[in-house]
Amino acid sequence: MRYLLSGAEADVLFTDIDLGEGMDGVQLAQLVHEMRPRLAIVYASGQRGLGQFTPVPGSASILK
Repeated sequence: MRYLLSGAEADVLFTDIDLGEGMDGVQLAQLVHEMRPRLAIVYASGQRGLGQFTPVPGSASILK
């Protein structure tokens, strides 16, 4: 998040859904989508199924 807030360029946000304490990957993706709606977002998880969260529009997922 700090990287994106610095104004740096990025082509894709690749995030695990379960980031641990604090913000999870779903919340991160939602915030990033609001900041940069055209940025590609890819979710990954070895723990959850796709039905357990709502991805941002235009995103992709790689789930166990």
